[in-house]
Amino acid sequence: MISVRPDIKIVFLRGAHRFEDIEAAVLEKTGMKRWARKEWTIVGLADEDSKMLQTGMPFSPPEDHREVAGFKIKRK
Repeated sequence: MISVRPDIKIVFLRGAHRFEDIEAAVLEKTGMKRWARKEWTIVGLADEDSKMLQTGMPFSPPEDHREVAGFKIKRK
């Protein structure tokens, strides 16, 4: 599936596609004669339910009460 959104200059892909197929889909949808690729973003969608871009999980700042994880290197 190749979905072109000319209003926000994004191409959504599901599955593997040749570059020529992506370019042809953009040119067909926009009516342009030449595709200015540097202005567009190409996004690969993960599954069949993905339709658009979504934000990730809400940011959770580090908490001071947690124990420090890791180790220190002591110099000899």
